[in-house]
Amino acid sequence: MKFFSTRDHDHIVTASQAIAQGLSDEGGLFVPERFPQVDVRALCQLDYPTLAAAVVSEYLTDYSKDFLAEATRTTYGEAFGGKAGYLAPVEGDTYALELWHGPTCAFKDYALQLMPKLLVEAKKNLSRTEKTLILVATSGDTGKAALDGYHDIPGVEIAVFYPTGGTSEIQRLQMATQEGANVAVYAVRGNFDDAQTGVKRVFGDKAIAAKLAERNIRLSSANSINWGRLVPQIVYYFAAYAQLLKAGKIAFGDEVDFCVPTGNFGDISVSTGYVYTHLKLDEIKDRPDTKHLIDCIHRHDDASLARRLSNVLETVTIPEYPVLEELKQFLKDNGAIGSLMSGSGPTTYGLYQDEILARMALKKAQERYPDYDIILCRT
Repeated sequence: MKFFSTRDHDHIVTASQAIAQGLSDEGGLFVPERFPQVDVRALCQLDYPTLAAAVVSEYLTDYSKDFLAEATRTTYGEAFGGKAGYLAPVEGDTYALELWHGPTCAFKDYALQLMPKLLVEAKKNLSRTEKTLILVATSGDTGKAALDGYHDIPGVEIAVFYPTGGTSEIQRLQMATQEGANVAVYAVRGNFDDAQTGVKRVFGDKAIAAKLAERNIRLSSANSINWGRLVPQIVYYFAAYAQLLKAGKIAFGDEVDFCVPTGNFGDISVSTGYVYTHLKLDEIKDRPDTKHLIDCIHRHDDASLARRLSNVLETVTIPEYPVLEELKQFLKDNGAIGSLMSGSGPTTYGLYQDEILARMALKKAQERYPDYDIILCRT
């Protein structure tokens, strides 16, 4: 399996290169060249660690299967208390996929407990011996999950940046009290967007890269811009489907709905962009966890307009624009948003829950930006 950059399709790398580097040189995200088809019935018979190894190995084809089997076994065992990917009944045919049973109580533990092992193995596959400096921007839970996953990993240092006053006090204390000789945590004056923008600028600064190279250090990321962060999260969708099968709640081949609470599109990108190629899903619904409108309004290749529109629509701005870029690449390749991506005029689109508020917001946006076609899609 090869990966290409969303901003340069001729820039093709291996899975190990994609994970070790994180972000492409020109700022694009590495995405798989194709989506493997698997034997879903067989996968649904596996326990979580074995299922994880099977799914991840479809994408990380330059990793040995023995390594992945051992890595997933040690990751999703005792640390998750036997409840990795646990599907809890709520009422009727509604279930909750409980993703908080990891060591930091964040769903990102599913990726960030496995990702350090993937990074170390990627460097081994590439015969690279330099020190890796992980830079992470966080609005709270990513920071602690990343710190816990990477602390005291040999050959790796990690620095986490969070907005002052932009996390819960528990999250701040989780990060500030993290043990480990290779960890650092910094408060940033501003919001999450400022922290994320700063991290991206460092990644794109060739002078900084050159200075670090002199010290035999390379940058990488643990945010959703890194494929190693996304691929482990595919697994729990399979696990949920498998549990419904085993409980007799669905028959094999039945379609299900996934309603995903998401702030910056990382989790919904995983579900729509990748799981859809494996499982029959009736609909994947995104339920933003910020008031009524999703906090990420986006125009193709114009993040600044997205930020301004976000303010006009009175939403909270947590824009993970690179993840939307990745999601759009998948949808574009599969013809799902061809009408939005084609034509000469600029287009902005968003997702909403409350129709009345959405119509009011749409009117505001159209008055403020009359030259743009603004499309709000019901979630």
